[in-house]
Amino acid sequence: MAEKALLIGTFDGVHLGHHSLIEAARQHVGAAGHIEVLTFDPPPSEVLGRGPGHGRLARASRRESLLLQSGVDEVITLKVDEDFLGQSAGE
Repeated sequence: MAEKALLIGTFDGVHLGHHSLIEAARQHVGAAGHIEVLTFDPPPSEVLGRGPGHGRLARASRRESLLLQSGVDEVITLKVDEDFLGQSAGE
C-alpha cells in the first residue's frame, strides 16, 4: 500500500515555502506515494472579515494548476461560506 500525505492550507500563490512543503511530503511518501492538498475557496479569513486586505494572489483554478505542476497528485477545494464555518466539529 502506497504512503499518503495530506497538506492543508490556503496555498495562495504557491510560493517557495509551499514548494518546500510539497518536496518534504514527496520525500516522506516516496515516488509511488500520493500527495493530496486540501484548500479553501475563498480563504476562511476572507469570509470572516479578517483577511489581509490585499486580495488573493491566485484564483482557485490557478492554485490547483500550480499545485499539480508542483508535484501534488490531487487538490480538494472546500467552498467556504458562513454556513460552512458555522458547522460543529461533528458536522
